[in-house]
Amino acid sequence: MEKNMKESGVVKKLSLSTIAFILAAIMLFGGVVGATLAWLMDKTRTIENTFTLGNINLFSLEEPGLDESTNSQVLDLYVDQKIVKNPYLTVGAYTVPCYVYVKIDTSENFADYVDVTFNGGYVNTIWTQLERPDGTKVDGVYYLVHQKTDENVNYQILKGWTDGTNSLDQPYAKGMLKAKSVFPEDAGYYTDDKRPTISFTGYAVQEKNIGTAYDGWLALVAEYPNNT
Repeated sequence: MEKNMKESGVVKKLSLSTIAFILAAIMLFGGVVGATLAWLMDKTRTIENTFTLGNINLFSLEEPGLDESTNSQVLDLYVDQKIVKNPYLTVGAYTVPCYVYVKIDTSENFADYVDVTFNGGYVNTIWTQLERPDGTKVDGVYYLVHQKTDENVNYQILKGWTDGTNSLDQPYAKGMLKAKSVFPEDAGYYTDDKRPTISFTGYAVQEKNIGTAYDGWLALVAEYPNNT
């Protein structure tokens, strides 16, 4: 029995020694692998997004002969006279697509002295009169849609007149008004409050996310309540 017990003890010692050896081998193997392991990894290219802020550039209203100190001019008016007038809006290069508007205000007696029906009306045909959703027109407000370009664009407000020809050498080719052939008999015409007047104001608003041209106009009215 003693021999068996010793043998049994030997067996137990051998078993523990064997386990310790195996564990040591595993640790040694793990250490070797850990020292030489290369992690699997990779990298993509870098894609850069730069945002250019959209803007309405160099938006201006010009008219040859204008008194820059008063933003106005005084013109003599004669019966049946053709009056050279070329107000135009400039939209600068790289301006975002936008609605461009011109608001034309006239005195109550303007049509008494100026033939507003001559040549089919005095507003350039590039403009469309603004309409409300119910189809009624907004008095004196016209618009067009400007598309982005790498050059400045001039938009002529008044319709040109060329005496029936297409020559750009005609004196009134770039815009004009025509006086009526008969003026009212009004001795007070020469006083300041009797003189007919016409004025122009330009507006622009981005097209994207605005909606219709009328929606854009409402946004402008809200922004410039005293000027529209």
